[in-house]
Amino acid sequence: MKKVILVTGPRTALKSTVSRNLQSDLGIMVYQFDEIKKIITGLDNEAKKEKPKYFQMITADLINKLIVDTLAVHEYVILEMTYHEAYYFRLDTLCKDQGFELITVFMTGDPDVLYERYLKRVKYSFSKDEEEVLDILAFKETIVPIKDTYDHTNILTVDTTTFGDQDYIILMHQIVDKLEWTLSDSSI
Repeated sequence: MKKVILVTGPRTALKSTVSRNLQSDLGIMVYQFDEIKKIITGLDNEAKKEKPKYFQMITADLINKLIVDTLAVHEYVILEMTYHEAYYFRLDTLCKDQGFELITVFMTGDPDVLYERYLKRVKYSFSKDEEEVLDILAFKETIVPIKDTYDHTNILTVDTTTFGDQDYIILMHQIVDKLEWTLSDSSI
């Protein structure tokens, strides 16, 4: 069965780091929601501010198309994105409709640790036009748990409060188990 690996969770939960490492170690194509959204919106900050939901929907539609097209050729694809319940539901529906299996890696962590990472990232990454810096209370409001009503048999929850190389190796092997690879399928 074709499989979509969704690496999701709140901001600064190490989603991009884990996704890139999985791409490198397992050779699976990764689509990053925010990077595709940046390509779609371009440099037009005013348009992004006026129609943020519009650009979210266009990005979601494009990613769904990319997933279907990629899985027409490959067995697996990774999608990395900040957790949004509405998009998670759309992706889950897409997978069910297409006969794909959805494996979710829900990255989370201590809100205070995630906020410290956020402040470091804001300091070095974001331009003043791109995003307003959130205070700790506003940041914590963006951290929502994955909905309890979802089928949790294919959800791996990962606490990235203190996440190191050994934690990544354990996670990678859990994903390989979910992919049902044998040692002959991979160089792991």
